[in-house]
Amino acid sequence: MKAVASYQSQNIHLSVEKDKAVVLLGLVNKLNNSQIQLDHPAERKVLWDLECMLAGVVEEARQVDFHSRLHRAREATWPTRRRTAQNLSPELVKQMCIQKESSVEDTLVISA
Repeated sequence: MKAVASYQSQNIHLSVEKDKAVVLLGLVNKLNNSQIQLDHPAERKVLWDLECMLAGVVEEARQVDFHSRLHRAREATWPTRRRTAQNLSPELVKQMCIQKESSVEDTLVISA
């Protein structure tokens, strides 16, 4: 994944591949609906805000079959069996992130 982030004034612009945005939306939704103990109320507010932003740009969030789309996005994002067999050391993960290029069509831009 080619991570793209930029900072302008008080805003951060983050570019995320579409499948990863779907997985992130599922994760944030799960955290928002859990009884997980957070350290500060601001963390809950940021999670709510992030879920709203993602739901606004991830078209799959508005589809009836979101859970099946989430499953497909998880599978597409998760490493292959070959990579899993390599035990994915932190160095290997970093190297994979640097090497992989994302295409513009597969990328969502989320602006806060």
